[in-house]
Amino acid sequence: MTIQSPQIARLFVVLSVLFAQCNTPIKDTVTFYEVPLVCGAAPEIGCGSRIKPLFIDTEKEKAIKESWTNKGGTVLAIVWNDEMSNPAQRDQILHPLFEKHGITAEYISDTARHSELRASLHSDKDHWLKGMDVDKLSIEEAGVIAKNLTQFAEDAKIITSSESETIRKDIEEYFKKELVIVRTYDELKSATTQERWMRDGYSIYEKHIGKQRADSVSVLYERQQGQSKSEESCCEDDVALAHSEITCPKCGHKKMETMPTDVCLLKYTCEQCKSVLVVKDGDCCVFCSYGTHKCPSKQEDIAESK
Repeated sequence: MTIQSPQIARLFVVLSVLFAQCNTPIKDTVTFYEVPLVCGAAPEIGCGSRIKPLFIDTEKEKAIKESWTNKGGTVLAIVWNDEMSNPAQRDQILHPLFEKHGITAEYISDTARHSELRASLHSDKDHWLKGMDVDKLSIEEAGVIAKNLTQFAEDAKIITSSESETIRKDIEEYFKKELVIVRTYDELKSATTQERWMRDGYSIYEKHIGKQRADSVSVLYERQQGQSKSEESCCEDDVALAHSEITCPKCGHKKMETMPTDVCLLKYTCEQCKSVLVVKDGDCCVFCSYGTHKCPSKQEDIAESK
């Protein structure tokens, strides 16, 4: 079969269009960031109180269409408006917000990981929370806190199971309101906020079981808190020279590890999420970057400088 000139011309037009389409960059409107925003009271979920102030600020940015977090508080997804495709401009908007709210965020550049997260964001809405829906995390955290603040008293037979249930409901309702209040991270962790929460918790106990028994609960709680701190600091010098608990910034998993004395460990693989942690700038090993104690050589340097 002989192809005529008009046919050849049309064929070249079609091929040129297809070629141009194949070589046109696809605008990616979603960027993902790994963040250490796991809830301290409930490690299986993210901290809504930490994420909410950031999301309030992102909603004020015209270039940002939507903000999402996974339920675990380990990944943030920022959906950009179509016209905001320049990576540098995106950084200029987000980095000041991360710094303002004291959030360490690492851009996810790995193509496979990005594709996996993008597919999850579009298909698994139960795993993601958008904007002010992060209050759901705070409400869930309120339930965990209420259980923690009543179970120990019930176990010690200071309160009955029925009293525990009633007190737990009141404490949960209290924290459902408190944890959705917009606070900075410093305000959230301040002594003023923590002391008021404990004072109000005591008042709930006193309302249901009277001052005498509420005092007994308070004494037991303080004793347990003191024992916990004592256990953490017991033989601190000896423990610090040998062991350090590494916290994965990706998923919040913690593990006590024995530190080598003859080599600096530059990489560490989290046994839970399998992320490879690398040394932060300015540190000599992963224990100095992610551990509760610095490595033996660094501790020696600090001791000699005193």
